[in-house]
Amino acid sequence: MVMDAVTPDAEDEANSIITDFDRDSIHTLPLLLMPLENRSLRRARLVRNVRLDIKIELYRARELGSAQIDFDDVPKYFGAESDRGTIEHDLSIIRKLAALPAFDCYSVRRALRDVGIKVDQQDAFSLTESKRRELLVHMRGLTRPLINFLYGEKGGPTLEDPKQLIELISNPDADAVRQRLVLLSDGLKVDLDDLPNMLDGFGDVFLSLAYYRGYFASVIPSLNKLTGWIEEVVVNSYMSNDKPLCDQLKRMIIIIRDVAARVSARFENFDKNTSIDWDAVTPRTFNGVRHLIEEHQASLAEVVAGLTVKMYEWEEKFPNGGGAPVKRADFMMSDIKPGLDRLMQVELDAPSVELPSARAAA
Repeated sequence: MVMDAVTPDAEDEANSIITDFDRDSIHTLPLLLMPLENRSLRRARLVRNVRLDIKIELYRARELGSAQIDFDDVPKYFGAESDRGTIEHDLSIIRKLAALPAFDCYSVRRALRDVGIKVDQQDAFSLTESKRRELLVHMRGLTRPLINFLYGEKGGPTLEDPKQLIELISNPDADAVRQRLVLLSDGLKVDLDDLPNMLDGFGDVFLSLAYYRGYFASVIPSLNKLTGWIEEVVVNSYMSNDKPLCDQLKRMIIIIRDVAARVSARFENFDKNTSIDWDAVTPRTFNGVRHLIEEHQASLAEVVAGLTVKMYEWEEKFPNGGGAPVKRADFMMSDIKPGLDRLMQVELDAPSVELPSARAAA
């Protein structure tokens, strides 16, 4: 079946809204806002599936599942021979996007900037307000010390959204706060009027760290359940006599736990190395923290996205755990194993969580 390009209509306008799920997702990317020429193709999504392959998703429905195709199949579904140039143009963009480590808004924004893809609605590539509020608990390493610097240890408002901090800096509500902002701008060697934008950009980078940590925290319980679930096959089932299979299952358990432990250690090290003494801040310390987070964004995105999609699939296929040993083993071999070595390698290759000054001293 060929899906030809269509003319704009009311349905297109209704579909032009990116859902909150897609805005906050780490593994799906709607093509709606990309500069694609085939309008039907723009209704599709890029997805990272459980095997960590990138596919084009035509639709997803609870009853029908997810309909996914390879890039090479796009001409068959979306264009006749006369549309070959249009399809190749669109595929060139899609292939660039498919090279991303994940499809979160931070990875997408970097890609749009780095490869020169222009879109009309950049604001669509930002987290929803509800997600920002949810992540505030992971932002306290930034927000609380800065609030204390501005208002004193016992003062200052309680934030409900990280964006409120920038509003407070843009419109200080007391002379004492204004004076502290002057000291801060002097320390950072930036004009007072430019301070809100500077801190807003820094806050967005810090929010990306909170975003990856939030996703990781949400999958940890499932990771622990999964490893215990498959250990039952290795230790307490009739399949425990199949040594070659059990060796592979044991290896997967080791990799999953090792990757999770390494990611946890990274976040713990971030807690130690990204705190800022705002009373003595300098451009070097400020930029050092920012660059430290930025150089970890891609690897964190890829590893956390990979773990996330695998846990999503497991929970969907085995919502209550259980399952015969052979079904569990088949799932591990067909869905968990593919790409697992890649996640381990990405984690092994991740840079050290140290500020540049600490690395130089070492």
